[in-house]
Amino acid sequence: MSEAQARKSKITDEKLGEQYRDKAFSPPTHYTLAKAVNFASIRKRMFAKREQSRSDTIKDTKDTTKDTKDTTKDPKDEKDDSIYANDADLLRDLLPTAVEQEKFWLWVHTEDKLARTMPEAREAKEYFNALAHTDYSNESSLRQLFAVLQAYAYPYIPAGSHNDYRYRLNPSLTTLGPDDDRTDFDDTRDFAAEPIIAVTLVGKQIRCKDEREDRNRRRRKDDTDSSYHSESSTESSIMGNDSTGFVCFQIGKLLAAEEEYWSANGKLSKDEDAPWTPTDWVMVVVIDADNTAGAVWLLQNFEPTIENTSDQYMIDEADPYRWGYFEGDLQKSPRPMQRGGVKIAHKITDLSKTFQWTQDEYILGKYDILQAVLAERSGDGAPFIIRQFLPAKADDSTPDVSGLSFGDDY
Repeated sequence: MSEAQARKSKITDEKLGEQYRDKAFSPPTHYTLAKAVNFASIRKRMFAKREQSRSDTIKDTKDTTKDTKDTTKDPKDEKDDSIYANDADLLRDLLPTAVEQEKFWLWVHTEDKLARTMPEAREAKEYFNALAHTDYSNESSLRQLFAVLQAYAYPYIPAGSHNDYRYRLNPSLTTLGPDDDRTDFDDTRDFAAEPIIAVTLVGKQIRCKDEREDRNRRRRKDDTDSSYHSESSTESSIMGNDSTGFVCFQIGKLLAAEEEYWSANGKLSKDEDAPWTPTDWVMVVVIDADNTAGAVWLLQNFEPTIENTSDQYMIDEADPYRWGYFEGDLQKSPRPMQRGGVKIAHKITDLSKTFQWTQDEYILGKYDILQAVLAERSGDGAPFIIRQFLPAKADDSTPDVSGLSFGDDY
């Protein structure tokens, strides 16, 4: 630093000191948007100056006989801050008053606080609205949804009530997934996003609580629009959302708490940490033919994860007491039927703290999970999500001996 620069810096420091000591000085509490833009530019220049100072220190310890000037940058594109000895001098010159400097540091602290803060929790309504207004075949629309799902709803995500229990949602997008041996990896179509799965019933149908509708559904043929079918009649019979299954987006795992813990105003009135217990149910939202959210289902997780570990265990389908029931069901007389899946709402925005589940459709027994794929529509329409055709399993009852050698061939 030259003598002139040192003298100027000292005068500036003295003036700043006088302003801070002035009884009329009051630290600012806000700044304008234009100032914020200018402060961002100043901080960028300060960081660059600091890096330059460090580089100069390193160069002093090395051979500097060669000119290593960077000629790739146009001097007109950047301000010449070489006149400043350090970043502090740069700041004093650009913001010479105490008020301006305090505004700058107020902006810096605000920005740093935002960088350290977790995303603001979303209200449950906003959470459900995001799920309801997503195009699940569109990558950009899914990115917007994931941005909302990254922040948990506060104070919890309600999932409704059933049998004197209230349920809440623990967001988890990849709880269920197709097995590799049930997936056709040679399929040339794009796979749907990972949270999207296909649920298929083999040799069974989705049942209706309305007995008349249930009988009619069994009798009539699948009236799915032919535009949703592929050329393969075999595949088309299971590709859409019908009585044999559906495609859906996973939302999360279900937690339960007895309603006796709740007060009249809807808040937990007793020990708030004790009531919530995990269940083996996973909430999904059906993806309709127009790629938007449809009915809300709960699916039995037949391979749940042990709490606080990453280990999974398989629920034995032969054990009727280990799956298919909700809290309190086994104690009821008569006991409800055992189910692998239950529809609880016609649309995701119906859910609330006290919403009573509809349960007008259900799956008896275990279901299969297949890969969901994007299929092209006839014409120029957007692709739609279907269930991948279930590849036939190879018959391994008779071993292949064609490649074996017998006798003294070797």
